[in-house]
Amino acid sequence: PTPVPTAVPASAPAAAPVAAQPRATLAVLFGANPTSPITRGILAETLWILSGLPAAENAGFTDQGTDEDLIQAVAWANGSGIIPGRGDRFGVDDPISREEIAMIFFRYAAQRGKDVRISSDLSAWADGAAVSAGTRDAVIWALEREVVTGFADGYLHPAQTVLCGEAIEMIKVIQQKL
Repeated sequence: PTPVPTAVPASAPAAAPVAAQPRATLAVLFGANPTSPITRGILAETLWILSGLPAAENAGFTDQGTDEDLIQAVAWANGSGIIPGRGDRFGVDDPISREEIAMIFFRYAAQRGKDVRISSDLSAWADGAAVSAGTRDAVIWALEREVVTGFADGYLHPAQTVLCGEAIEMIKVIQQKL
C-alpha cells in the first residue's frame, strides 16, 4: 500500500486569503419603510453599494456618525460630486426632494459616462417654472428617461419629499437604463 502523506509538501501553494465580506447591503434601502422619506445618507449608501463599494477618503462631516459603511458612502458621494456635503455637514438624515433626487441621479449617470443630454423643456408641466434653475436640466433628463415621473394632475411637485418606496422604483429604472 502507498503511504498517505499527513502534511502538505513545502512546494504546495498556500491557500489564498479569504477577503472580508462588506457589511454593506442594499437592505439599507430595501429594509427601510417604503413610506418613510429617503435621506441623503440612505441614498449615498445605496449608490455607493451599486458602484461597487469604492474606497474614499473620510470627509469628516460632523453628522456622518461612526458606521464605517456610511462613512465610506458619504465620503464617496461627496468626493465624486454626486451628493455634495453642506459645509461641515453631509445632511445624512436630511430628506431629499424630487428635484434633488433628479440632480443626484443626473450626476450619477454622468459619472458613469452616460448620455445626459436633454431635448425638451418643462413647459408642459403646470409647475415647471417652480423647478430650481440649478436642477432644471437634471429634472428634464430624469423625466425624459422616466426616472422621475410627473403626476396625473400635470404637476411635478419638485419640492415634494421622495419616499423610500418611490426611490426604490427610481433606482430600478436607473439600473435598467444605465
